[in-house]
Amino acid sequence: MWNRNQGRGVRPDESGGRVIDATRHADADPADPWERHVARQDLAALAGAGLRGHPYRPATLRDVPEAAIEDLRPLVGDAHASQLFVLPASHRTTDAAGRGWVTTPTRVLAAAADRVALWVDDGARPGIRADVPYGEVVAIMDLSILLLGRLEIVGERETFVVRYNAVNRPDLRDMLLPLRLSFPRIDFAAGTDTVEPVGLPLKWINVVRSAEVLPAGR
Repeated sequence: MWNRNQGRGVRPDESGGRVIDATRHADADPADPWERHVARQDLAALAGAGLRGHPYRPATLRDVPEAAIEDLRPLVGDAHASQLFVLPASHRTTDAAGRGWVTTPTRVLAAAADRVALWVDDGARPGIRADVPYGEVVAIMDLSILLLGRLEIVGERETFVVRYNAVNRPDLRDMLLPLRLSFPRIDFAAGTDTVEPVGLPLKWINVVRSAEVLPAGR
């Protein structure tokens, strides 16, 4: 599969397997179908038109758009608030130079018992824009540059991207824990070589000491 809208996806390789094409750092991040292009000089005027607040994991369903709850119910049932992640309307740049800007409507990401879904308040046509069963998820790519977070769920049939403020990454990762745990566990023999964390590059030290990246459990 190749998702041309996102500019990346999953494609077969010569061995019969699949290659996941992640966005290169220098690539543009094109607009999604529900995003609207806007001139940079008009962003200030939009500040009071729904562009507010950081993404959040709601405390109760009262903190979630009512339309999203109704639309998601056939997929996630009577979801608990902890299974949802609300991303208020925002704006972002689509290229590294900051020349292209788009506004993004309110979105709700849902992680049910067996699937992950994305609801978008797309003007006159709000509704579910992605529905990927856990068994069809090929990869989860969660990248961040400073406070810019970019979550990409790569499925066998569809792929979607959620961009968010990385301050709320712990809440987002915790909500997606059931999806991560749905992947089959691979047992492997431990190597004989040992390296003390102090001798590793900084990023690998962070991985070793992370409470989220463990051989078992979380």
